[in-house]
Amino acid sequence: MQRNPQYRPDEVKSYRVRELFNRFMMLMERDFKLSRDVNYYASLMNISPKYLTNIVRQVTGHTPKVIIDQYVILQVKMQLRRTSQSIKELAWEYHFADASFFCRYFKKHTGQTPQEVRQ
Repeated sequence: MQRNPQYRPDEVKSYRVRELFNRFMMLMERDFKLSRDVNYYASLMNISPKYLTNIVRQVTGHTPKVIIDQYVILQVKMQLRRTSQSIKELAWEYHFADASFFCRYFKKHTGQTPQEVRQ
Protein backbone atom coordinates (compact mmCIF):
# COMPACT_ATOMS: atom_id res chain seq x y z
CA MET A 1 0.00 0.00 0.00
CA GLN A 2 1.43 3.35 -1.03
CA ARG A 3 1.03 6.55 0.85
CA ASN A 4 -0.66 9.40 -0.96
CA PRO A 5 2.01 12.12 -1.23
CA GLN A 6 -0.65 14.84 -1.47
CA TYR A 7 -2.28 13.94 1.84
CA ARG A 8 -1.02 16.21 4.59
CA PRO A 9 -2.78 15.80 7.93
CA ASP A 10 -1.62 19.22 9.17
CA GLU A 11 -3.27 20.95 6.20
CA VAL A 12 -6.46 18.93 6.58
CA LYS A 13 -6.56 19.86 10.26
CA SER A 14 -6.05 23.54 9.58
CA TYR A 15 -8.69 23.42 6.82
CA ARG A 16 -11.12 21.80 9.26
CA VAL A 17 -10.31 24.42 11.90
CA ARG A 18 -10.88 27.25 9.40
CA GLU A 19 -14.11 25.63 8.22
CA LEU A 20 -15.46 25.30 11.77
CA PHE A 21 -14.33 28.80 12.71
CA ASN A 22 -16.06 30.27 9.66
CA ARG A 23 -19.23 28.36 10.55
CA PHE A 24 -19.09 29.72 14.10
CA MET A 25 -18.70 33.28 12.79
CA MET A 26 -21.59 32.84 10.37
CA LEU A 27 -23.86 31.49 13.11
CA MET A 28 -22.80 34.21 15.53
CA GLU A 29 -23.48 36.95 12.99
CA ARG A 30 -26.90 35.44 12.37
CA ASP A 31 -27.92 34.69 15.98
CA PHE A 32 -26.01 37.18 18.14
CA LYS A 33 -29.25 38.84 19.25
CA LEU A 34 -30.70 35.50 20.32
CA SER A 35 -27.82 34.09 22.34
CA ARG A 36 -24.48 35.09 23.80
CA ASP A 37 -23.85 31.54 25.08
CA VAL A 38 -20.97 29.42 23.76
CA ASN A 39 -23.00 26.25 24.43
CA TYR A 40 -25.70 27.49 22.04
CA TYR A 41 -23.27 27.83 19.12
CA ALA A 42 -21.44 24.58 19.91
CA SER A 43 -24.78 22.78 19.94
CA LEU A 44 -25.73 24.22 16.54
CA MET A 45 -22.39 23.02 15.19
CA ASN A 46 -22.70 19.57 16.79
CA ILE A 47 -19.40 19.96 18.63
CA SER A 48 -18.53 20.37 22.30
CA PRO A 49 -18.10 23.84 23.81
CA LYS A 50 -14.52 22.87 24.71
CA TYR A 51 -13.74 21.97 21.09
CA LEU A 52 -15.31 25.22 19.87
CA THR A 53 -13.17 27.12 22.38
CA ASN A 54 -10.03 25.35 21.10
CA ILE A 55 -10.89 26.20 17.48
CA VAL A 56 -11.64 29.86 18.12
CA ARG A 57 -8.56 30.23 20.31
CA GLN A 58 -6.35 28.71 17.56
CA VAL A 59 -7.61 31.24 15.02
CA THR A 60 -8.02 34.40 17.13
CA GLY A 61 -6.20 33.86 20.40
CA HIS A 62 -9.48 34.62 22.21
CA THR A 63 -12.32 32.51 23.57
CA PRO A 64 -15.65 32.32 21.72
CA LYS A 65 -17.25 34.25 24.59
CA VAL A 66 -14.88 37.17 24.04
CA ILE A 67 -15.60 37.15 20.30
CA ILE A 68 -19.37 37.02 20.90
CA ASP A 69 -19.26 39.82 23.47
CA GLN A 70 -17.10 42.03 21.24
CA TYR A 71 -19.48 41.51 18.32
CA VAL A 72 -22.59 42.22 20.43
CA ILE A 73 -21.03 45.40 21.84
CA LEU A 74 -20.04 46.58 18.36
CA GLN A 75 -23.59 46.06 17.08
CA VAL A 76 -25.17 47.72 20.11
CA LYS A 77 -22.87 50.75 19.77
CA MET A 78 -23.85 51.14 16.12
CA GLN A 79 -27.52 50.90 17.01
CA LEU A 80 -27.17 53.41 19.84
CA ARG A 81 -25.61 55.94 17.47
CA ARG A 82 -27.93 55.33 14.51
CA THR A 83 -31.33 54.88 16.13
CA SER A 84 -33.44 56.49 18.80
CA GLN A 85 -34.55 53.17 20.30
CA SER A 86 -34.85 53.27 24.05
CA ILE A 87 -32.41 51.31 26.22
CA LYS A 88 -35.31 49.11 27.28
CA GLU A 89 -36.16 48.33 23.63
CA LEU A 90 -32.53 47.47 22.89
CA ALA A 91 -32.37 45.22 25.95
CA TRP A 92 -35.48 43.39 24.77
CA GLU A 93 -34.21 43.13 21.17
CA TYR A 94 -30.92 41.60 22.33
CA HIS A 95 -32.67 39.17 24.68
CA PHE A 96 -31.40 40.59 27.96
CA ALA A 97 -33.46 39.86 31.07
CA ASP A 98 -34.02 43.57 31.65
CA ALA A 99 -32.60 47.03 30.91
CA SER A 100 -30.58 47.02 34.13
CA PHE A 101 -28.70 43.83 33.18
CA PHE A 102 -28.20 45.20 29.66
CA CYS A 103 -26.64 48.39 31.07
CA ARG A 104 -24.35 46.44 33.43
CA TYR A 105 -23.25 44.14 30.58
CA PHE A 106 -22.57 47.13 28.33
CA LYS A 107 -20.64 49.06 30.99
CA LYS A 108 -18.59 45.97 31.92
CA HIS A 109 -17.41 45.66 28.31
CA THR A 110 -17.01 49.33 27.39
CA GLY A 111 -16.50 51.26 30.61
CA GLN A 112 -19.39 53.51 29.58
CA THR A 113 -23.15 53.40 29.93
CA PRO A 114 -25.31 53.10 26.81
CA GLN A 115 -26.50 56.67 27.41
CA GLU A 116 -22.91 57.97 27.41
CA VAL A 117 -22.18 56.25 24.10
CA ARG A 118 -25.36 57.62 22.55
CA GLN A 119 -24.42 61.26 23.31
